Amino acid sequence: MSDIISIKNLIKDVLNDLKDVESDLRSARNWGIYDMIGGKSISSFIKHSKINKAEKKFNNLSKKLSLLQSELNSSNIDFDGNFNTSGLNQFLDVFMDNIFSDLFTQSKISNSLEKVKKLKYSLEDLQNRL
Repeated sequence: MSDIISIKNLIKDVLNDLKDVESDLRSARNWGIYDMIGGKSISSFIKHSKINKAEKKFNNLSKKLSLLQSELNSSNIDFDGNFNTSGLNQFLDVFMDNIFSDLFTQSKISNSLEKVKKLKYSLEDLQNRL
């Protein structure tokens, strides 16, 4: 097993990356709220752009999380980065732009934010225990 300092540094790095993912998701949520109260297709496009950005960042982050799990010889870090919206939903949300697709997308964003928060708290707890 690697030394504790390198594990702590890896956790710190992952937490910083998680903050970026969380920021993008919060921005997507805000654009989603704007979209629901009267935004046009451009707000849907921006919202999905933020979601896609967060997904890419989380995919990169997943590699670090896997490394962290292997360094700890553990699989008790609970993470699920599956928060992509389907291409069909994105198409409907941007081009059909109705309240149902907006609500569905907002729900996906909220679920993703909860997953990120849960992972963040889990890592902070691990960091405090080391």
